[in-house]
Amino acid sequence: KFFDYLVLFLFFTIIAVIFLSSLINIYKYRYKISETLFSSNYKLKYEKEDPSGDIDRDSDIQWANKIKKGGYILWVRHAHRNKWSESVAYLDAYAVKNNIDEARSSFSSGTCLSRPRGVEGAKILGKIMSQNNIKISKIWSSPSCRSKETAIFAFGKIDQIYNCILHGTAINLRQHKKCATRMKELILNHSLPNNKNLIISGHGNTIKYFGKNFYSTDDYKDDLNLQEGGFIVLQKDLNKKGIKIVYKFKKFKTFANAL
Repeated sequence: KFFDYLVLFLFFTIIAVIFLSSLINIYKYRYKISETLFSSNYKLKYEKEDPSGDIDRDSDIQWANKIKKGGYILWVRHAHRNKWSESVAYLDAYAVKNNIDEARSSFSSGTCLSRPRGVEGAKILGKIMSQNNIKISKIWSSPSCRSKETAIFAFGKIDQIYNCILHGTAINLRQHKKCATRMKELILNHSLPNNKNLIISGHGNTIKYFGKNFYSTDDYKDDLNLQEGGFIVLQKDLNKKGIKIVYKFKKFKTFANAL
């Protein structure tokens, strides 16, 4: 009986010690636990409201602040356009080949920004960047109407138009490698001030089509899909004479919220 009582005493003593230690640790780290629970609840709420986006609030804030300091290339997908049931890639290609101003064409409703949604979205994009003191060096654009209009309504200018910024589905497959190399050289040779960013007003799938001919495939494992207004953050890798994909804001609202 003595042995049985001793075993029970030791058992309950150990349980009591564990329980008290847990209470002490909970009290000691109460603020950190509270912050973690709050962040988790925020993330769950955010995911419920917007299940399509990748949630990394701390990284978003960190990268938004880095962009404010400058030195990056922001490859922006154009603002909203009206979606046609069929692809408009052939219209973009036709317009470029025949030097047609899409804004004045009979198919402008499919290839230019929507009114007023797309136009207002582009304007707000530019205003948010301006209000947060994000400095811009140059504005490059795809020749597509929606990309040019995004640049004009957001930033008020276009410094250079490059056909190779056009989305991959409108470019001949045999030209993808040549375009990737061309854009890579242009970016690497662009004199980018440390406190400013280069804006490329383009499309959501161009870099994906460029692939390893444009950036190091080892640098970024996430998919490159963008919603309208979202952008990919690029950085020159001068040591390797290449381009790195360092971050992605799938939606512009994520970047705006982080700011």
